[in-house]
Amino acid sequence: MRCELPSGLVLEVRKMKGSELVTLAENASGTGASNPFGAILGPCTLDTLDPGPYRHLTAGGGKPSQWDRIMKGDLLAGVLFLRRISMEDGDLYDFNLRCAECEDPIPWTLRLSKLPVRPFPPDSFARYKEGEPMIAKVKHEGVEHVCRFWPGTVKQEDEVRDLNKTQRRRRVTDLDLLAAQTVSIGDPADPKSMIVSPLGRRQWFEDLSVGEVLEARRLYDEQDCGIDTALDVVCPGCGWRQTTAVPFGRELFRARPAWAPKQIPGDEPTSEQVAN
Repeated sequence: MRCELPSGLVLEVRKMKGSELVTLAENASGTGASNPFGAILGPCTLDTLDPGPYRHLTAGGGKPSQWDRIMKGDLLAGVLFLRRISMEDGDLYDFNLRCAECEDPIPWTLRLSKLPVRPFPPDSFARYKEGEPMIAKVKHEGVEHVCRFWPGTVKQEDEVRDLNKTQRRRRVTDLDLLAAQTVSIGDPADPKSMIVSPLGRRQWFEDLSVGEVLEARRLYDEQDCGIDTALDVVCPGCGWRQTTAVPFGRELFRARPAWAPKQIPGDEPTSEQVAN
């Protein structure tokens, strides 16, 4: 089947088999690969139909061999596509959220095909294709700093974990990922003034205000691609409104629970439902 991803990469894929469920179980137990989406998408990919912006891929050159170099937005989109074609009612995803105010569970069902797709902007596509990083001008205390960066990949997360080990830090934060995506900070015309080391980049982002970090993330995301997973949720119990992200964990490939609705808001009823 033809699978078109947000960056412009097009793959030929097959449905998931039982062996991929073993991969999921291994990752859920902490014994699997550091890139579970790549570990699932890899065996299910038959060929590269269009390499999109990826210079290390060619049309008809088989499946990608380095999934940690594929953008995270493409990996998520690819795995969601596999779910949709491999499972009965695979487009419907059921999960529980928790109210941040009263802590009651909130059962939720969404149609995966309706999640907004953020395609790779044309300028980003062209730069990536030429091997050039994206550019964002991030303000710090009123001064613009030129940040050269790459879209997010799993390889960057692995580099953060390696750096964290040397500093005895356990968690990978969004600030860590911003620093890992970044190639350099400063004026390219003055190489001596540029911050390029992993630790130097992290320390620079740590010195930003919270508002400046959030603005940097927005500027980076504008030039990236992927699936918009933000949900606006109102708790049916206390009425608390919150914005949260769709959880894509070990539940992603489980059968629909007993409480799952046959029809979700916004869907047109099927002829079978009308008959019933």
